[in-house]
Amino acid sequence: MNPARAQKVNRFIVNDHFSKLKEILLELDIMDKPERIFNVDEKGCTLNLHHQPSVLAKRGAKRVHLLAPEHGENVTIVSYGNALGNSIPPAILFKGKRMKPEWKHTLPPGSLVNMTPTGNINVITFCIWIEHLAKYKPPGKCLLIFEGAKCHLDHKIVDVVEKHDIVLYCLPSNTTHELQPMDNAIFRSFEYNWDDKVLRYWTRYKDRNITKQRFGEIFNAVWDKSLTPANIKAGFATTGIFPFNPEAISELAYAPSEVTQVRDEPEGSTAKPIFETTRAASPKPGPSNFRKRPRTPSSSSGDSPEKENTPPFLITSDSDDDMCSSNQPLNKSLTEMLETPDKIVKSVENIRQKAINSRSLVVKKQFLTKTIQVHPKLRQHPKV
Repeated sequence: MNPARAQKVNRFIVNDHFSKLKEILLELDIMDKPERIFNVDEKGCTLNLHHQPSVLAKRGAKRVHLLAPEHGENVTIVSYGNALGNSIPPAILFKGKRMKPEWKHTLPPGSLVNMTPTGNINVITFCIWIEHLAKYKPPGKCLLIFEGAKCHLDHKIVDVVEKHDIVLYCLPSNTTHELQPMDNAIFRSFEYNWDDKVLRYWTRYKDRNITKQRFGEIFNAVWDKSLTPANIKAGFATTGIFPFNPEAISELAYAPSEVTQVRDEPEGSTAKPIFETTRAASPKPGPSNFRKRPRTPSSSSGDSPEKENTPPFLITSDSDDDMCSSNQPLNKSLTEMLETPDKIVKSVENIRQKAINSRSLVVKKQFLTKTIQVHPKLRQHPKV
């Protein structure tokens, strides 16, 4: 597990998330309206296997080979669903500049297909995905839960969602594996269903090349199997969004972050020393009178006596060494015994601020104005 994920899924962050989520659900009056609670999530799908497959081989076989392309192109998949278990057609993002009409023929009906030169999401593509969601949402205010990637936090996106009566709720960073419904319930099963379909696909196409035109042939079958109403509802229930349940997160999810917490000591209690032992007597550091016995050549028989003029092995100690009391106990803690070194602190003019999505929040323009400063030239995004 990524260390950042292990640290962020702690009780403080999660409790803060559920507190803010409850507040916005009550404000919008949708606590008991699952059809108005949406989640959108994207996933990078490699046109190859996602996991090392298991194979059937003869007992004792040392090497078993599976022919597969070494590198596969990445396609971004966007999934939409609400707490009622309903889904809308997905959005697909290919890498390139020119889109061919035949790429849509094998995709699920109503799928939205976009292209960017790098295959990565930008502000414009996310605004297009919001417009796609607005076609299928019910009338009135709706809550859209999403992860706070950099391309998701921009003034243009806030303008689009306000136009369609959508409120953006950003999840804390590095917590989506536990708090996001689509990530928790849909995409985990999608990877294994995808691998199973790819292995079957390779039995029909000997070149084993998954092109953009062939992508839909695999994706359509896998998507219908993964994005089921039961899976979508289970994702919202497992993450505690609907039915609203702050205790839905498993205790095991907090285990990696427990080391970052400090145990509260009761008032009036004194910490017990870590060590209660006696200190052994040791001399002061300094020159030693240690003298080494010269080496004597060994005889062929191995039992010849040592020469009489060979001095014995001598170890002498300084007579003026101060010895510590051997019966004095050390009632000190570890922090008192180890002296903290002086730390050189460099003065900086611009203090680094926390990311806007370090905790969950309802995305509004004032938050973006305070934390994000964009040069005017960079606000003009290139056309996609």
